[in-house]
Amino acid sequence: MAVLLNTIKSGLLLFSLLVVSLLQQSLANNCSGVFTSGVTSHSASGQLNFVDYARVIDSGTVLDIGIGNGTWSRDCNTGACVSSGNIGDEISLPSFNRSSSSSSVSFRSNWGAQSGVQGDYDQVTIGMNTQVTINANGGLTRINNLTVGMNARLILAEGDYWISSLDMAANTQLYPLNNGKIRLFVENYSESGNNVKLNEYRSPENFIMVSYSDLEFNKNTNSSGFFM
Repeated sequence: MAVLLNTIKSGLLLFSLLVVSLLQQSLANNCSGVFTSGVTSHSASGQLNFVDYARVIDSGTVLDIGIGNGTWSRDCNTGACVSSGNIGDEISLPSFNRSSSSSSVSFRSNWGAQSGVQGDYDQVTIGMNTQVTINANGGLTRINNLTVGMNARLILAEGDYWISSLDMAANTQLYPLNNGKIRLFVENYSESGNNVKLNEYRSPENFIMVSYSDLEFNKNTNSSGFFM
């Protein structure tokens, strides 16, 4: 069994809906066994830690995950979050689908709307103060390193995105194009600044993010989706 996200650290005003689960597995298993609560662990050691007035909203107060020791906020919006003592069904993740491409692309800083297409890349760099749309091209994208610069907006066409390393700078946004459904499979996710917006105020069912390591959000990260 692959156990992901033994620790989740959440920044200020986090999740519209956070589920430590995998949509792909839910297609094979009963959804109710995989997505059992607003935040669900699939390991007995799974743990949710709150940082800096973080909140979990639209989830109820009983969560199928351990609540970290020393966590003082435990805010589930309508009351204090408590652990049910239960966990979701066991799941296994596929081997990570890395890119073997040597192709790199950079999008200019301080520029208007720019665009690219889905595909295989080694490095993709989104400059500061710009908007980049990745348009459809088969539905599968693999990137070894994706960096989103400060104040940039990244819009992704529907499909699967395998990203070995994803870094979001301050005041960045990432969301689907035209209400499409995107699945992000990420080996290492980081935020080098605050105020990151992941599908903020949009339909959570259109945004799935599966992390192959612990997932940590900085202050003022607002997210709406399914996360593992």
